[in-house]
Amino acid sequence: MQSEKQRIVQRFVKGYLSLLAMMLFILTVSLVKGAGWKVLLVGAPLFVTLFIGITYQLAKEVRTLKRQNSVLPK
Repeated sequence: MQSEKQRIVQRFVKGYLSLLAMMLFILTVSLVKGAGWKVLLVGAPLFVTLFIGITYQLAKEVRTLKRQNSVLPK
C-alpha cells in the first residue's frame, strides 16, 4: 500500500504547487502592470478557500486509506 500513499502525496503536492503557481502568476501579472502586490489581498479569500479544500481532500483520502489498511488482513 505504500504506492497508493505515494500517489496520494504526489497528487496533493501537485495541488499545493498549482495553488502557489496561480498566486505567483497573478502577482507577476500585477507587478508587470504596475498594480502592486495588493491584488493578492483581494484574492486571499479564494486562495484560502482553495487551500482548505485541498487540505480537506488530503485528510479525507488519508483517512480512507488508513481505514482500508485496518480492514485488510495482514
